[in-house]
Amino acid sequence: MGAALAGVVVGGLAVTAFAPGGALQFAPGLWAQATLRAAQAWPERGSLPQIVLDLKFKHLHTLHGEREAALARGELLQESGTFVPAQVRRRGADARVALRLAPGRIDGLAGAKWPLELWLRGGERVLGLRGLVLRDALEPGAVESALFGWHARREGLLAPRATLVRVFLNGRDLGLMLAQELAAPELLLHNQRRPGALLGFDDGFLDAIRAPDRRAALGRPDLATLRSLAGPRDKPTTTPADLGAATGLVRAVMERLVPAHDAFDAEAFGRYLALAAFWDSPRAAGWRSVRFYYNPATARLEPLVPDLGARRDCAGMDPCETWAARLLEDPEIAARFAFHVARLETEAATGDLLAEIEAALQSDWDSLALEDPFAEPFDLDALRARAVNLSEHVRAARALRAESGTWPLRSVRALSWREGRRQWLELWNPFPTPLEVVGVRHAHADGREAELAALADGSEWPRQVPAASGTGSPRRWRVALERSRARPAPDRLRAELRVGAGDDPITVEAQPTVAARTRPVLAAPTVAQTLAQHAFLRRAEDGVLEIGAGRHAVPGWLSLPPGEPLRIRAGAVLRFAAGGGLVVRDRLLLEGTEREPVVLEGPAAPRNRDRWAGVVVFDGDGSHWRHAVVRYPRGIELDGWRLGAGVTFYGGQAALEDCVFEGDSSEQALSFVSNEFRARGLRVRDVRGDALDADFSTGTLADLQIERVGRDGLDLSGSTVEAEAVRMADIGDEAISLGEGSRLSATDLNIERVDIGVTSKDGSNAELRDLSLRAVGRVGFLAYRDRHEYPPPAIAARRVLVDESPRRALAAVGCRIEIDGERAPEQEIDVESLSRAGTRRS
Repeated sequence: MGAALAGVVVGGLAVTAFAPGGALQFAPGLWAQATLRAAQAWPERGSLPQIVLDLKFKHLHTLHGEREAALARGELLQESGTFVPAQVRRRGADARVALRLAPGRIDGLAGAKWPLELWLRGGERVLGLRGLVLRDALEPGAVESALFGWHARREGLLAPRATLVRVFLNGRDLGLMLAQELAAPELLLHNQRRPGALLGFDDGFLDAIRAPDRRAALGRPDLATLRSLAGPRDKPTTTPADLGAATGLVRAVMERLVPAHDAFDAEAFGRYLALAAFWDSPRAAGWRSVRFYYNPATARLEPLVPDLGARRDCAGMDPCETWAARLLEDPEIAARFAFHVARLETEAATGDLLAEIEAALQSDWDSLALEDPFAEPFDLDALRARAVNLSEHVRAARALRAESGTWPLRSVRALSWREGRRQWLELWNPFPTPLEVVGVRHAHADGREAELAALADGSEWPRQVPAASGTGSPRRWRVALERSRARPAPDRLRAELRVGAGDDPITVEAQPTVAARTRPVLAAPTVAQTLAQHAFLRRAEDGVLEIGAGRHAVPGWLSLPPGEPLRIRAGAVLRFAAGGGLVVRDRLLLEGTEREPVVLEGPAAPRNRDRWAGVVVFDGDGSHWRHAVVRYPRGIELDGWRLGAGVTFYGGQAALEDCVFEGDSSEQALSFVSNEFRARGLRVRDVRGDALDADFSTGTLADLQIERVGRDGLDLSGSTVEAEAVRMADIGDEAISLGEGSRLSATDLNIERVDIGVTSKDGSNAELRDLSLRAVGRVGFLAYRDRHEYPPPAIAARRVLVDESPRRALAAVGCRIEIDGERAPEQEIDVESLSRAGTRRS
């Protein structure tokens, strides 16, 4: 909600503190300090952050009309709101905004503080955010939403930031409102997640349901499609391939084609559902609220905590109903749910957790009391009574859960997707009588007359869809069609239907989606399956799976189940087939020697398309590589799972000594993500992309040599690194690139033949000593701010030699570059022009 609820406050915006390492963790000490400071010195109302909105009368009139329609309907659905242009007033140039009434509850529409959804245009931000929703801080659910989000961040879950603000609309003071972050790239960045798909269920089909049927329809998501959460004109957080993979995984779980734990992160969803039980929040577990983040590294979906003030309550629901019931059928997710329920109950019983919640609530309630001294505070007593008996509360809720027996939807839902040369149509018949499909036509985007689709099996129209089941549940029916040969390709299918023989046909347009996955993106095999597939793999005397010396051909993928470390002995050469790779979900030990290194490679003399994928190590605490050589990987592209690096350490701890990475055609030769690493004696050469990337990691580098690299030599994002004895030559872009609040302390650096020497941006700080820069193509040192939610970056360098550079240093206004005690002058920098000129890559 405000500062205390959101963690640490920077410039009026709440951010969360994280400990370095594998999993995201909340730092309770930092949060407790921030809470104490906020309680002691909470700012007066006039000093809170302000948002000043200006809206033309005709656009305000549009919102008035939609408000009246929403009040009549009882809810504003996701697809019902129209975006209108507005402006956020601030010092200097005003920022352009796309604004609409925020979908969900209508409580706020009755008063003056209408819930508003804002998306800033043209890369602008307010409070450091590109997208946010404003709600009355005292409307039902707002306090609950803020507290739930705070607790979720405390648990290391992906949750939006929130803070109290003072809002003005067309000069009118609306008072205090809650500003909550929407799904945008900044949300992932500040939660230390890599770019990935953000999606949720689309409830737009509820518009077609008659009022008496509405309540029953809220209980099941069967007919809902999935939609991306990207805002209007917002830069996508992911690739279409990742969005398709995420959509297919959710559909696969809903249709019971794969176990839920193969699609969803069992630990994260176990925590999330336990929080829903702790806060007794059925909306957190309802399908209309739940949102997903597709982690491209793990190929699993994580929960994205929703705005709980945005959805209506559904009578009779509890955290074990609707889509959550499907997840809790999975034994792995159910086990993690039970564990965290018991843990939260213990934390509540000791009193520490409840004391933190009470302190956080009180510090913000003091400010909200300025708005309404008679407002009813959050019921802490009810929370306390439930929390200390949480296990019993969950058992009672599950025992009372009633399954929905009917689906009285009186509309037909149609979906379509493509697979190879076929296009599939899926219809849901809610009627107690069969439904006749007269024909299906391809609807072309260019407006040409729709052509009749041919059935893939050669049969003729019409076809019959079976009647709904005896319980009233709709009957799903699928048919394969031949793809249209027209160019451009059709974008929609239109099905012509009739319920009875004498009825006139009706036309239903199919919503495009992707096929449900029939298997997980990244399955974990059993030990028996792994040993049977790879004859060179054996169980050593100490119980560790091991590969001995010699040449071993690896067909496809060598993928180990969780809890099984892998040791590869000196002299082992693993040659992977094209497209294959190595996945280890525990420690990976490469025990090479100088004379007999461990070699990981693909086909001999490969073309890029024939190369092997690479290596991924998940949560490999204690991974240790000595004298290893990695040759010619291309990065992972496997059935919707994509990792750009040839070698990735995701989570855990890793130590690398005297290792060589060469001939890499991937985006990064070596990548550390949420990892603690130590590396000495690394050699990276002949790489198409970056040599070494570190995202949200901490580590040390010593005796590092990088040669002939297409992009960056060392790229840090949200990381802290110490380095010494670094040699780089022939770097295509930046030798060192720091972003998103990174810290680099380095000494003894020798860099030559590089486009840009050192770049620091977005709150990053570089402290360099004994640095030689030779043959620089554009500029030796560059500092600018691309994301204004970060403080200005800085570079401090001592004992520096810059030779053959057209420009020694370039510092944007507010940024600091100091070389041997002399500060570079600040100047206006057009970041977009720099990008187009090739000085920085986007």
